[in-house]
Amino acid sequence: MKTNLGLYLHCNKLCEDGNWSIDTEFEFKLMSVNGRVITRNRIHTFRSTSEKKYADGHGCGDFVEWDLMEKDYKLDDKIFVSARVKINKSTGINKNRLRNFDETVSEFSDVVLTVEDKKFYVLKLFLASQSTYFKSLFLGNFEESKKSEISLADVNSDDFQNFLEVLHGESAINDDNIDGILKLADMYDAPTAFKRCEEFLIKESQKSLKTKLLMSIRYKMNKLQNFCLVNIKTKEDI
Repeated sequence: MKTNLGLYLHCNKLCEDGNWSIDTEFEFKLMSVNGRVITRNRIHTFRSTSEKKYADGHGCGDFVEWDLMEKDYKLDDKIFVSARVKINKSTGINKNRLRNFDETVSEFSDVVLTVEDKKFYVLKLFLASQSTYFKSLFLGNFEESKKSEISLADVNSDDFQNFLEVLHGESAINDDNIDGILKLADMYDAPTAFKRCEEFLIKESQKSLKTKLLMSIRYKMNKLQNFCLVNIKTKEDI
C-alpha cells in the first residue's frame, strides 16, 4: 500500500457559533528547487454542524506519493508548500464592528432607532444631512420627529449597522454586504452611501462585470455602468 502526502484546508470556526457557511476555492502547490510544481485545486463549502466542534477539513489525501516527495521535493528535511484561498461567499459570519452605535454612545445621541431587536443610538441632524428620508422623518411634520425612540420596519440590523458605518466614513463595504448597504442607500436616499458603494464596485470588488452592470442599472450608477461597458471585451463578460 502506497503512502501519500496529504494537504488539507481547515476552518477553525466553532460549529456552536450558530448556522454559518463559507464557500471557498483553494489551490495547493508543492514546489521543488529545480522548478517542478504540483498543483491541486478544490472547491468546498465549510459549514457548521451539530455533530462536531469544528467543521471538517477538505483537501487532497493523495496529493503526492511520499517516496516521490522525498526524492524530488524535499530539501534539508523541508518541503515548500503554498496555499491560496478565495472566499466566494459567506453566510452567518459577522464581521467586526468598526463603530459602536449602542448604549455606550448614548450621551452623544438624541434618538434611538430600533431595528429588529437591536437599538442604534444616533444623531438626528447627522442622519438628516445624509438622507432625505431621515431629514423628513426627523425635521418634518411627522409624529416621529418628537419621539426619542423610533422603530424601523423591513430592515436587517446587520445591514443597518454596515449602512451607518459607511455614513460615518468607515471602510465597511465588502462583496458580501454591499447588496444590503445599497438596498438601504436606495430606501433612505443616501447619496454618500451610494457614492462609496459605486467607488468600491469600480476599484475593489471581485464581482463579475455582468453582476456589476446589473447593479449599475438597478441603482442608476452611471460611473459604474460606463466602467462596465468600457471593460466588456467578450460575450462571456455579459
